[in-house]
Amino acid sequence: MVGRPSGRKAGYSSRIDYRIDVRQRRTLGWAAMKNLIRLAVLVATCTTSTAYACDHVGWGTTLNNGTRLSLNILEADVRSTASWNPEREEPPLALTSAYNIAMNWARPHYSDYEDVRVSRVSLARFGCLGEPPTDYWYYVFDLKLFRDGREIREIHWVAVLMDRRVIIEGEG
Repeated sequence: MVGRPSGRKAGYSSRIDYRIDVRQRRTLGWAAMKNLIRLAVLVATCTTSTAYACDHVGWGTTLNNGTRLSLNILEADVRSTASWNPEREEPPLALTSAYNIAMNWARPHYSDYEDVRVSRVSLARFGCLGEPPTDYWYYVFDLKLFRDGREIREIHWVAVLMDRRVIIEGEG
């Protein structure tokens, strides 16, 4: 509280006001310093994140045991495919063809399972954080595996690029 404390002479109030004012200035200086530090950390983080090539994680999750699964689409791989603008034309690779490619890869790869089915398919645009969207797309298939007539609760993805190449999930 700024002002003259009770029981003190009027001459002391200006000193107390001054001390309080100095404390407020120190607090304001510290707040400015904290904001400057936050800004420096933010700039350093943004600079670091844009310093490497844009490899895109299409899908990713962490399993209960801590294992990280991700579907990594490399920029060099996707940029070597045909570009596509959905407003002008059909995709260079039809969904039926992409589905057949994914299943032709999945069935032998998961041959120890009774059945492999697609539970969901997504058409995803390749992009890098902070950059404008690209005209490069790919399909991602969520696969469900079955054994003894029951679905195995595991996560499996396969991506099919527009040039018919298959990308599979991996740890990391």
